[in-house]
This record gives sequence, structure tokens and C-alpha cells, in this order.
Amino acid sequence: MKRRFLVGTSVVAALLAVGGAACTSMSHNPPKTAGPNNVPPSAAKVVSNVLSRDLAAVRNSLVPQLASRVNVNMLALAGTRVVVQSGSWRQYGDEASLSAVVTVPRHPAVTEVFYLVRGEGRWLVLFTDAP
Repeated sequence: MKRRFLVGTSVVAALLAVGGAACTSMSHNPPKTAGPNNVPPSAAKVVSNVLSRDLAAVRNSLVPQLASRVNVNMLALAGTRVVVQSGSWRQYGDEASLSAVVTVPRHPAVTEVFYLVRGEGRWLVLFTDAP
């Protein structure tokens, strides 16, 4: 649990609490990948936006069930950085995952796995977990 705390946001904690059961089918189907630099730009953007200081950007990147729960007190600390790892994209139909290195000021970097679902015609973050 300490690793998740280092991410520095209640948004990520909320993602962990709500989304776990929703992607249970992901481990049963073989993933599709799209090449060495396979992370779709739209997926990378929503992952980065989850740790934004812009409340609207955070909400627009989350599944609706979570977006309505996020408020300004849950935003990432100023200076938080997210670097999506190239080649980490795994797609299972309308579900996917990718890895990103999250750096919060004054804390060591943490690798997180972000789970996404296709909704409203775009990728949305469902939950995250440390590997």
C-alpha cells in the first residue's frame, strides 16, 4: 500500500478501490499489441491526465463512475510527472493496460499499471495498480 501512497493522489486510490473487479476478463484472453512503440496516443494522454492538476482533464480521463467522485482536493501534487512506458500496451478487445512511471516531488519514482476501458468512443482509465 505504501507504493500506491507515493503516487500522491486520492484519484489513484479511488481507482484501486472501484475498478478491480471490472477487468477480470483481461487475464483470460491473449493480448493484442501493435508494435514496439505500441501505446496509442489517446491512451497515453488519458493516463497522463489522471494525474493532472486540471480537474476537468482528470474527470474526462476516468470512467463516469469515478469521474463524479473526483474533486479538487484529490488532484496530484504540483510537479507530478507521468511517463508512459513504450511497448507496455496490452489490449483485450475493449479493455487494455499499460505501464507508466509516476514521479511525485520528493518521492522515488513508482511504476504503475493503468487499466483502461473503451467507453464513449475513447479510452478511459478504470483503475491502477503497482505491479
